[in-house]
Parts: sequence; structure tokens; C-alpha cells
Amino acid sequence: MADQNISMLNQLNVYKTDSVVRVRIIRLWRQADNENPSETYSIDMILMDEQENKIHASVLKKFCPKVEGLFVEKECMLIKNPTLGKIYSKFMSVDNPHKLNFAYATKVNKCEDFGGHLYGFKFTSFDLLLQNLVPQNQSIDVIGFVATYYKMEDVTKKDGTQSKRMCLQVQDLEQRKITLTLWGTYAQQMSDYLSTNEDDGHVVIILQFGFFTYYNGRASISNSYNVTRLLINEEIDEILSFKKMLDLLACTPGASSSNGISRPSMLLSFHDDFLISTEFKHIAEVDGIREAMSFIIFGTIKFIPRDVKWYYHACKSCNKKVTPVMISKQALDGSCDDEEQGYECNNSGCQGKVVEAVLRYKILVKVQDSTGVLDLVLWDREAKKLLMKSANVLLEEILSGDIDMDLFPEDFKKLVDKSFAFKVQITDYNLNHDYKFYTISKLTQDPTILCELQKKLNFDQNTNSDSMHGISQSFPSDDTINFKDTDVVSMSGDNTTPLSRLESSTGNNILEKSKTTAINLKRNLVEVYDDDEAQGYSTNKSRTTSKTIGKENEKHNLIIPKIEK
Repeated sequence: MADQNISMLNQLNVYKTDSVVRVRIIRLWRQADNENPSETYSIDMILMDEQENKIHASVLKKFCPKVEGLFVEKECMLIKNPTLGKIYSKFMSVDNPHKLNFAYATKVNKCEDFGGHLYGFKFTSFDLLLQNLVPQNQSIDVIGFVATYYKMEDVTKKDGTQSKRMCLQVQDLEQRKITLTLWGTYAQQMSDYLSTNEDDGHVVIILQFGFFTYYNGRASISNSYNVTRLLINEEIDEILSFKKMLDLLACTPGASSSNGISRPSMLLSFHDDFLISTEFKHIAEVDGIREAMSFIIFGTIKFIPRDVKWYYHACKSCNKKVTPVMISKQALDGSCDDEEQGYECNNSGCQGKVVEAVLRYKILVKVQDSTGVLDLVLWDREAKKLLMKSANVLLEEILSGDIDMDLFPEDFKKLVDKSFAFKVQITDYNLNHDYKFYTISKLTQDPTILCELQKKLNFDQNTNSDSMHGISQSFPSDDTINFKDTDVVSMSGDNTTPLSRLESSTGNNILEKSKTTAINLKRNLVEVYDDDEAQGYSTNKSRTTSKTIGKENEKHNLIIPKIEK
């Protein structure tokens, strides 16, 4: 058959019924019958022509005996007289509104002269995914290496059936990370590989026909039913080329240590992390810690300060804190016409460039258990999970309501008097500079975890503490990937008690009395806190630490623990 009679897949239309296409089967699977899952409803495929146009194809069960033996993944076919159907699914496995169907008049023959690619990858940049610039109803292809992962776990799906789930973080060549969740056989495939190939160094994967979601400011990808292809360290050009680039980056002077990862690191599950592997402490014990460490506490958020800025501007590319600068706008004649404010990022990766800035959370909270009170910092990742909106959206809501942006956001009230298990990090910086605001690296309201931690607290039944209320609430993001604790550095400022959440009838008086304290606290926090994923801080600035926490607490309704004799 002459090539001029061959149609490309993007040339097919409903008006022409005698088309001939030459294609490769790049994915092949059986679709189960919804009413009888053990029976086949159809054989489905992704077909690709020599120009890498793709289309979803389907053969209904009653037509399968006629052509079934001709369908082999990666093989090529000539298809004559196919029909076109409309795709009604919200999720598009390929960028084509039509589905190619096999009917009685359709003829299929094998062919050997196909000149197209074997897979037809079209990789999507992590940057586009993280900025939510990709349609969420179309499949995507991504390539990256596995940076961290959780062990595979058994889960019960919404329909009551059992499945497997495995969560990972995949990183690209620009050190951008994205969460990947694998289900069912894909989770099993990844788990089996990691457990049996411990000396493979970088584990580079390709996820083809993956599913992209962007929720609550966080991008994530997963496999999509049976259409997804998962390739792990395969000897193909794309993966081999990616590995070479990783090796080159690792040898580059000044390269980040993350490029030198030789083996993915397994993260602990929330249950193991909070109940087994990380030491539990009462708040009263924290002041006696003399070495950098992470620990678990169980307490209730009692206060959030009103007069400390709860957000900061971060680089959209690297997430580091940025510096405001004035940028000259050049007129058409080359002269400086005007100036406007921009942001400069001094992180080594951005090298002082003027960058686009985004708002990130940095919320100070006062947490109480039966033994005392501790000042902690809730950074962007965990704050977005709790508030279900980004810092930028919250600030826009406040400004659109003609409310003073320095006032206490109404959304913060949902955090007060809520109990959590907190994983807290104390670093050398905290210890060397006596900064007593520590980072919350993880938190959860999982009822099983809270009940176990409650036993460790060994509450006195006669105390007035109500910090156990609400433990049956379920925190919706426990099953998502968290960054390793080393990605977050805890800083601390003046040990002055922040202003509490006050009733409106008394708030103004206490704000006036605490004006000096709030100004000092705000100044120190601006100097101390850098960003959510900071790796290092300047230590050449002297800061003082106030010792007035006891006097300030007398003004607020703190629960005073009973002293055991």
C-alpha cells in the first residue's frame, strides 16, 4: 500500500470511513466488565503513528475473537476502515478527543516497516506541574529519580476492596521534587525493585500516561488505572541519558549534595515515626535538651500571636526567602523611565537573580501539654494542610475585606484548642543561639497515634486540662509524602510570650500593654526565620533573648498542671 494512502491519526474524522492508519501499539490492556469483573468488557490500547500522534483504541468483547491474536504491545499494524467514537471520560489518556474502534468492516494486518518511536514519550517539566500550568484531565509523562519513599502498605479503597499503595518523592535535574503515589500492581512493582536491587545507585523512573492533580497548593502524580507504564532503570536511551546528566551534576564544583544521592532513602510511616522510631518527650523536658534532635510531643495549640507577621515572600523556584529590591524600568529610548519593586533571590541556585516571589506561611503557635508550654513554628507545608488554602489566598481574602492585614486571620481560630501529635526539631542553631522557637516538621491527628501518646502522657485525672478534646478528628494529609527532617531547620527568637488569642472585650488593653514586646518579637523573627526549607543561616548577628515568659503567661488563661509530689 502506497504511503500516500496512509492517514495520520490527527487526520482522522467522522466523515471518512475508509481510512488506513499505520500504528504501533504502545500500551495494551483488558478492561473488566463493571457488572462482572472477572469478564472482559473490551481490549483497550494506546496507538501511535510515525509522527507520534496518539489515540485511544478499543475492541468490544464480541469483536475480540476476530482480531485479538494480532494485538501485541510494541508491535505495528495496518488498520483499515476503523470507526471513530467520542470519549466521554473526564480523564483523557491521550490528547485526542476521539476513540478508534474496531467493527465488523475493520481489517487488521501486521506490518514491519513502521518508522516511529518505540514509546513516544512527551515529558512534562516538573516546573509546569508545581505551578499548576498543566491540565488535570490529561495524562502526563515524567522522568526523574527516586529521592525518598515510604514502604508499601495495604489500604482499603472507597469501594471496600483491598489494594497496595506506595508514596515516593521524585526529583528532576533541577532539584525540584514532586510527590508520586503508586497503587496496586504499580506499587508492587516499585516495592519489589527497591527491595531486590539495593546496589543500583540512582533509581531513575519514567511514568508514562500518569495522572496529575493539584490540590491545596500541592502538585502530585499517580498511576492511572491500567494505562500507565512504569519503567524503572530500564536500559533505554531516555533513562541512560538522564543518569549521565545526574553523574555530570554530581561532579560539578559546588553542586548540591542532593545530586549525589546514590540510593533512595526510605521514610518512616507516620505510625512508626510517631510511636516507634522517634523519642517522645513532655514539654517540661525540652528545656533540658543539649543536643540537636527530633522528638514527639502531644499537645494543644492554645495561642497564636497577633502582632507577628504570619507569612513571608519566597522564591517560586527554590522556595528560599527573597529580598525586596527596586528594579528600573527601561523606556523605549533606553533611558530609565521608572522603578518598581521586585524580589531578589540570593540562593546559590538562583545566583542573585530577580525572581517571581510567592507567599509562604510562617505561623507561630504556643502549644501546651500537662507539663508546660512550648513555642513552635508552623511552616508552609503543614499550615496549608490544616487551613486548606495557601498563604496568598488567605492574604487576598483579608485584603478584599478591607481588614487590617496585621490582625489575627479568622482562619487561624480553627487551629486554636486543637490537639495534635507534633514532630519537633531542635538544631545546633537553636542550641548555640538560645533561640527557643522550634520547627514543626510533621503533625497528625490520627486517632490511633493520639491515643497511644495519651497513654505516655499519663494524665492526672483531677487536672483541668482539656487538651484531649477532639482527638477523633482525622487529619486528611497523613498519607502524603513529607520531606525528610533534614530539609527543615528550626530557628528561634526572643523567649517572650507572644500575644494570645483574646476576647474582643479585652484585646485592645493587652495589645497596648504588650506593644514594646510585640515590636521586639517581630523584629527578631524577621531576622531569624528564613524559609520553610532553609539549610543554613547567618550566625554573625547578635540577638537578645527575653526572659519574661512567666510574667506574660499570668495574664492568659493557661492551664496550670498539677505538680506531682
